[in-house]
Amino acid sequence: MKIIHSFWSKPSLDKSIERFEDRKMGGWLDKKYNYMSWALSCLQFKKHYGFIELVTDNEGKKLFIDKLNLPYDSVRVELDIYNNYHPDLWAISKLHSYTLQNEPFLHVDGDVYIWKILDKVNNKPLIAQNEDIDFKYYTTVWNDIILNFEYIPTYMMSDYQREPSIHSCNAGIFGGSDVNFLKEFAFEAFEFLEKNKAHYDKVNLGSTVLIYEQYLFSCLARAKNKKVSFLFDSMTSSYDKITQFASIPNRRHYVHAVGNAKKKFVACENLANRLLFEYPDFYYNILALIEKNEI
Repeated sequence: MKIIHSFWSKPSLDKSIERFEDRKMGGWLDKKYNYMSWALSCLQFKKHYGFIELVTDNEGKKLFIDKLNLPYDSVRVELDIYNNYHPDLWAISKLHSYTLQNEPFLHVDGDVYIWKILDKVNNKPLIAQNEDIDFKYYTTVWNDIILNFEYIPTYMMSDYQREPSIHSCNAGIFGGSDVNFLKEFAFEAFEFLEKNKAHYDKVNLGSTVLIYEQYLFSCLARAKNKKVSFLFDSMTSSYDKITQFASIPNRRHYVHAVGNAKKKFVACENLANRLLFEYPDFYYNILALIEKNEI
């Protein structure tokens, strides 16, 4: 299955942006951990799948290819067309990458790392990391959107009325073999964002990713009677099961540094130490580039 990373530089690297601080440097405690995270994710997926594609913009190519020397097999410089979009809409890089695909794929976030092939979800029509069921922060964001956004697809409102305890998904890994539906979803998400553009200032725009990326996909899949397969059958809202580096790689084979995990010093140092252990050349290159103020 084709593996994809996507990186839009504006939300995390644009120094002129003062809003939504959590997206600066990908939400990590320090920029070095952000670079190390992308490196470890790329290298581990490359190791186990043999091929990984990067969808990015010009700044992303300069960073990942020209400076970090990450071994992407394909680089598609596509995302500069979104430079006029609000930087809090950071997941549009992922949506765009879905529209480019014509074969089964898995998009993986730059804070996801593996130590074996993801056999459980390979070649399934639709794939996500796990199902999010009745997490309170979804309800908070959804209520804000209902109150302030003008356009909400009928199938989303119907889904919520049928099941007010929101059933969504985490897209840390996301994709499948039903490429046509995945493209349809991406275009639906862009339409949702475009039709509500006049109301962005009324909501916490960074948090709406829960709705336009994850809940919208889940509602559309149910409306079309599409089955979604999950890598993990159950998960708490803290995601403790997948944020720990302990027991890697003997008992654990998957880590996703989701949410507040990036803010924990121990997790950051575990990430750095894992990159140092497995790929020392990339570790020291990152430190040297930072020392020389080149990244």
